[in-house]
Amino acid sequence: MALETTQIDYRPSWSLLTGTLIVSVIPTIALLHPQESLLQTFPNQSLKLFFTILAGIGWIIFLLLSYLKLFRRQQITIDNNEITIPVSIWSDTMKTLTYDHISSFDIRNIWGTWALIMDYAGKQYIIWYFMLPSETAFQTILTAIESKRHHTTDMTDNGPIQQMREKFRHSLVGSWTAAVGSFNLAMDEHWEIRPDGTGTILSTGSFYYPKEKKFFIWKQTEPMVFALKVTGFMGCVDSDDDDEEIDDVFDPEAEEWYEIVYDFIPVSTDFCTIVGLIDKNRSTSDHERFYELFPLSACGVYL
Repeated sequence: MALETTQIDYRPSWSLLTGTLIVSVIPTIALLHPQESLLQTFPNQSLKLFFTILAGIGWIIFLLLSYLKLFRRQQITIDNNEITIPVSIWSDTMKTLTYDHISSFDIRNIWGTWALIMDYAGKQYIIWYFMLPSETAFQTILTAIESKRHHTTDMTDNGPIQQMREKFRHSLVGSWTAAVGSFNLAMDEHWEIRPDGTGTILSTGSFYYPKEKKFFIWKQTEPMVFALKVTGFMGCVDSDDDDEEIDDVFDPEAEEWYEIVYDFIPVSTDFCTIVGLIDKNRSTSDHERFYELFPLSACGVYL
């Protein structure tokens, strides 16, 4: 499948600027007119200090975002073989990353905002969500990187499928994510299979919001056969009490080893066809999967 060259503006959206302006203006008005605000109802220095700090931080962020919006004309360019991005939000220097040489990538929450972090030639490059015009733009970039890193027109057994079989015949150590194209924005799984025989499965919901996390131990019983046993479970909720309640329900002693006879196959997504990791014994033509729901795609490899 050919991927046309796509250019995406890399600067804050007007909606972000508007929201930041509102957050800045409200405490400023309260400070300028204390007799008509909460400062009149609750006349104490702590509240005044809070409003002052909130207004100060708000205006600083608003001015910085306004500068990036009005005076920086950065763009991200995506094509068949590479993605070109600014080295940083303050730099005019552009860096071209070929998909095949992106060793790993991850989505993290940094300072309260989402970011796509890519490891390339020993360095990290970041694409910030708040610098993109929409959620769709972020997903377009993510899907392009995830799909094209493992995409090729040759999906025969002599192509990338056989390469993956040989590479992971004796171990699945590495990072994996659900091979579902743009649907991973709504539901996804992030696997970390570590060399020490442990691992985690992080299930996410809308826009990668964490829902639950499973801990497991694993062993490679024979080539292309992977076994895991769940040892812990954590619900990703805000309340500590809820965490304790979930942990009380989980009984690790009741868990048994779960054996997976795995293989690699072409998996079609809404973006392109990629190499997917599946359980041969539990997959059907209508429902390919590795463990519970989805086939997996390799992200980073600890080999």
